[in-house]
Formats: sequence, C-alpha cells, structure tokens
Amino acid sequence: MIKAVRALEQHTGRRFGFAIDLEKHIPHGAGLGGGSSDAAAVLTAINQLKGLGLREDELAAVGATVGSDVPFFVYGRACDCGGRGEIVTPVPDGEQPPSLRLFLYKPAFDISAAWAYRHYTTSQEYPDFAYAAQALPCGAMVNDLERPVFEKYPVLGEMKSWLRQRHGVRAALLSGSGSTVLAVLDESGDGEALRQDCRDRYGPHGWTWVGHSIQSQEGRSSR
Repeated sequence: MIKAVRALEQHTGRRFGFAIDLEKHIPHGAGLGGGSSDAAAVLTAINQLKGLGLREDELAAVGATVGSDVPFFVYGRACDCGGRGEIVTPVPDGEQPPSLRLFLYKPAFDISAAWAYRHYTTSQEYPDFAYAAQALPCGAMVNDLERPVFEKYPVLGEMKSWLRQRHGVRAALLSGSGSTVLAVLDESGDGEALRQDCRDRYGPHGWTWVGHSIQSQEGRSSR
C-alpha cells in the first residue's frame, strides 16, 4: 500500500499524509489478488478523498507501476487483460458476465506467483489431472498456471478433480497461481455442506469462502 501512495505522489507531484489501517480478509499467497486489491483501494480512496479527479484509466496506469494485477482491481468489474496482466480493458456493461455462485478453499500453505510463472515453461502435465477449458454460459474457464502448480503440489490437482465430482459443482479451477481452488456452483449446490466436506477431507485449518461474484452496476440495478 505504501508503494501505491508513493506511485500516486510521483504521478501527481503531491505529497499525501495518511494513516492506513489494513484489516486483511483475503489470505496471502492465495492467488486471489489480495495485495493488488489493497493497492487499488488505496489509489481509489486517495483520488476521492483528495479530489484529484483522476480517471480510472489514469489510476490504472499508476497501479501498473506497482503491480501487474493492480489495474484490474482499479476498474472493479470484469475486464479483458493482456500483456503481463497490466493491459486492462473493462468489458462493457451490457456484456458483463452474470453473478456466479462460488466456493473457495485455500489450504494452509502459500504459493508464490513469481515461482509459478518462472516454472511454467519447464513444467509438465500430470496424466491423471484435467487441464482443459470448462464450458460455462459466461465463457470457458481455464488456467495455464495449473500445470506448474499441480506438478509441485499434486494435492491441489486432486482437490480440483474431487470438487468437479461433487453434486452441484459446475466447474472447478485453480485461482490464479494458487493455492486457492474455486468451484462454480449451480442452484442445487450447497456451499456450506461443501465447506464442511472440504475441511473434513483436506484439513480444518484451510481458509474457505462461500458467496457470489460481483456484477456491474447495470447488472446490480436490474436484479
């Protein structure tokens, strides 16, 4: 977050004095962009509190100097991402995906995103794990980083396979570079029952979350 403040100071030529209290709800090393979203929240908050009047794309450009994932969180909605992740184009409101019912499980260990990217080109697929894209009405779900991550942490590949076989699960996937694995639930899926089953199978100390993905402002207002 301090890097975000310093980057905004350099961009605007101003100095900002803030006391920032951070209450973490997204675990570290989970592949969920917790640190990047914190940085984006700081940029957005200072822009509003100080009346800087910076556009989203300008804030995103500042965020890109802090971390590749930060621009995505500046926009706060579904986006197409390119480059190393810092080239971000928001999906138009009329094309935003619907809200998805989700279950997340992060085991009690972290994975470095830098490590996962560094080992991608030399990694191999496990023959017993499924890596192909999974079709959903909102589009196909696939994660190329599953290859290096499952090679070193096969328990996560087994977890994905196990989740895909559970009742009410439409698709399962490694989130980012892990170690979180996510499941997309249909209307019959019981997230709370899945939470308990996952803890029974993989350990009670893992972090879990049950909820919905966000929608655009247009999608929320029409519900």
